Parts: sequence; structure tokens; C-alpha cells
Amino acid sequence: MPMDKRHKNLKNYKGEELTNWTEKEKESLRELWNKKPKKDILKKLPGRTWKAIQSKARREGFYNLIDDTLEKVDRMRDQELLEEISKRGYIAYKQEIKEDKEYKYDERVKTYKLGIVSDTHFGSKYQQLQHLWDFYRICEHFKVDAILHGGDVCEGNGKLYRGQLYEMFMHGAQNQLDYLVKNYPVKKGLKTYIIGGSHDYSFYKDAGYDILEHFADRRDDIEHLGYWGAFLQFGKVKIYLMHGSGGIAYARSYKMQKIIEQFAPEHKPHILLLGHYHQPCYMEGYRNIEGFQLKCFQSQTPYLKGKGYFPVLGGTILTIHQAEKGLESVDIYNKVYYVPIKDDY
Repeated sequence: MPMDKRHKNLKNYKGEELTNWTEKEKESLRELWNKKPKKDILKKLPGRTWKAIQSKARREGFYNLIDDTLEKVDRMRDQELLEEISKRGYIAYKQEIKEDKEYKYDERVKTYKLGIVSDTHFGSKYQQLQHLWDFYRICEHFKVDAILHGGDVCEGNGKLYRGQLYEMFMHGAQNQLDYLVKNYPVKKGLKTYIIGGSHDYSFYKDAGYDILEHFADRRDDIEHLGYWGAFLQFGKVKIYLMHGSGGIAYARSYKMQKIIEQFAPEHKPHILLLGHYHQPCYMEGYRNIEGFQLKCFQSQTPYLKGKGYFPVLGGTILTIHQAEKGLESVDIYNKVYYVPIKDDY
């Protein structure tokens, strides 16, 4: 049967009638194959599906054993890849994440002003982007020295609880990373220090992808301190920035109280900043620690509503005064956003 009749009623994924490969298309394929990524090849050959392009590459002799192997590896899940590597006598492991690292900052300043935010959940339909930008403007007005973020910067992979995927408008690590880079607030001369929480960690747990490390690589004003917690030394004042776990207890203060009680004397900070719970609490001088449970920038999701939790939106600015041997006092400015903004994405 002649080629033109055989393809007469066949159509590609765009609904266009299939045609024979032109010499120009063949030349493009020859130039791009094994040199350019899949998206570039598809862009250059808009009328062809990837399956059709692969078939043509095989017929033309461009496709080889390496292509088949790479395609197979691309389809394999992490566990399958690890099992295959193990069968071949190798040991594979994920790169160790940063946790509870210590960071020291300028000791020449006697008074520090720090903006505090947490749980921004970029990628969630319930994120509060405009309120977050407004709080950064307030921090700029107060001339804060830095901003600390208590974790759950992004919404994560959507697998943390049933139904989470339906509460998201942005899916996938790369999409959320690009969105973060483009939309997270930026103010000239103001740096944000972030730790990762359970939502950020979901990408690493699922595929070994550290979204916050990539975020910091692409934004000069962002520094990634690790996951779950980090010690920060501002002059003589030690701060522990932490992301908690589990649900809210029967009393707001209970989780923070138990955390403070577990600090060994040699590791006790002067100030504890605790993210994750979306509800604020202040414990003054408990075990000589100023404890702050942090507000958030994510309105009530269906998941939280089902649990009976109502989040408090906003941030805090701390003016920290040093004494000769540590902390002298803390001045607190709280900003609460009482009305959430719907569909703020």
C-alpha cells in the first residue's frame, strides 16, 4: 500500500494529519539527537510525538544501547535503582542533610532586629503571598538586620496526608522551585535564613532532591541552614530556630514546654523560635529561655479545618538587647493578619 494512503486517516496528538518525514525534519533530528534535551527536540519538531521521534531515531540508526539504558533508568523508581546498584555490588546512600548546625554572625553589634516568619507553604492554594510581602515591607521599615524562617517554605510533594494534592495549585519540585525563586519576597540588602520542615523535606525523602539548597543557590538573599533545626549565634545571644512535628496539643504551650525541658544545659539557647504549629505562643523565661511559637502565612486548609485547627497569620519582629554574658532583654512587635486573602496565587 502506498505510504500516502496508509497515513491518510491517521492523526498526531494535535489532531493534525500525519505526513512523511521531510528532509528538513530528518536533518533537525540528526543535529539534535544525543546533543539536546527532550524538550528542545520536541520544540524543534512540533508536529511529532516523542514516541514517533524515538521510532524515527531507531530507523535512522541514531538510537543506541545507551539511549535504551537511559530511558530505562529514567522510568525506574528510587528503590528499583538502589536494588539494581546493590545487585552489582555497590553501596548507595542519600547525601546527608544539614541538621542542628551552628552559625555565627557579627559580634560587634549590641542590638539586633530580626524579622521572624514561618510556614509560608508556597504552592498551596491557601498561601498568603500578599500578606508575606507586606510583612517584608514592615521589616524593611523597621530596618531589621535579617529575617529567620521557621520551615515549610514550600508545600511539598502532596503526599503528606490524604487529599493534600487537591489543596495545591503548584505540583512538582521543579515547578515549586521556579515559583519560589520568582515570587518569594526580596528586599535590597535584606537576607533570609531558612530551615526546612516536613513539607520541604518531602521532596528529599521521596527522591533525594533538596529544594531549599537549590533555592538558596538561585537567590543570593537566601541562606539555607539545614532541616529541622539550626543554632544561630548573634553576638553573645544564641538562638535555636526549629521546626516541630506532630499535631497541636490540648494546650498551645505544651509542645514548646516539653521541647524547652529537653535542652541539655550546655545546649540551651537564649531564644527558641518554633515553627510548624501555625499558632503562636510566648513562654517568657522558662528555664531562662524566651520561647516563641510562630505564626504562619497559610490560611485554614480543609485538612486543618477537619482537625479543628485555626491558624494565626502573621510575623514577629524581635529587638534583641545583649548583656555582657548573653541576653539582656527582648522587645516584641507582633503583626497579625486577621483576614486571609482568598486565592492568593
